[in-house]
Amino acid sequence: MIWTLTKSAKSPRANNPGHLTTEEVFREALDRGIDEVAKQKFAEPSIGETLVRVKRVKRDEGRVMALRPFSGVIPVNSDADTPEFATSGLGFSWSWRTYTFRRFIGFERKSIEIDDIGFTKGSQSDLLDMHKRTVEYVIADHFNRAFGLSGAPRLADDGCYYIDNDRPNPNPEAGRWSNREATADLTIDTLFTAVLNAQRQVSPDGNLYPQTVKKLMIPPAWQKKLWVILESENVPGSNYNDANWARGVFSHKDVIVYPYLEINAIFYWLCEPSSEDNELLLLIRRDPEVMTEWGLTGNPDVLVQRLRADWGLGLGSPRKSIRGGLLEAS
Repeated sequence: MIWTLTKSAKSPRANNPGHLTTEEVFREALDRGIDEVAKQKFAEPSIGETLVRVKRVKRDEGRVMALRPFSGVIPVNSDADTPEFATSGLGFSWSWRTYTFRRFIGFERKSIEIDDIGFTKGSQSDLLDMHKRTVEYVIADHFNRAFGLSGAPRLADDGCYYIDNDRPNPNPEAGRWSNREATADLTIDTLFTAVLNAQRQVSPDGNLYPQTVKKLMIPPAWQKKLWVILESENVPGSNYNDANWARGVFSHKDVIVYPYLEINAIFYWLCEPSSEDNELLLLIRRDPEVMTEWGLTGNPDVLVQRLRADWGLGLGSPRKSIRGGLLEAS
């Protein structure tokens, strides 16, 4: 018996190409002397749906009209005076759509009849995993292009990117505002600046509308650097034993490491993503449904499993939910 083995990368088994599991595909497995088929399933992170607000809808499209609340201050006047009425106004509007997602899996009748090694099992679960992965990728794409890199999949209600500067207010007299940080590195100072900028945000009418940074979201490559910042009692690299401000404001439980975030960026969440303050919506018209039927595609000897779902993403205003900045790779 040979006990000394050296590394030798294997090539995957060749298989008959095609989208249909036929008798030939099954016999190919038997010809190789396979006694049991091991279904390889991988634990994939599911974070995207925790970053959006889920809303169920009956229609496949709609428009949302924002209404600016009554704002300002109350003047001093006597009961004999004629008081002024507080004013409100319309904000920006935005539209949403849902889309139909479908995919089929097919099995020839004979391949099912002679299957005693589990070759055709678990296909419904595979379809549902495909759908779950699709939702994850669509949401991740939104964040990966949040700054307008390579264009954006959707724009906010003000016509700007999800994270942008020089944003218009619905009240033209209120000037402009920004939810983009001029961030180039991840330091205690940049975290402080982001918190300070959130406290200086303004309302749609230009009044001070201070916000609080509640969570930090980063790509995996930056988690070590952020961990050092948040876990150090003193400012890293300081010779003066300065107390670490960031550790007193954030803890590591406030950090979201987003595996599907492919850009070097940090996002500052101003709210719980599932709350009504988050206007990044996952709009679900139909939950994923798996239908199993013989002859669905016209051939009575083919068993088809079809997944169908109808959903989409919608984006209103990011004012109460998120800020962000790009990081330079170190």
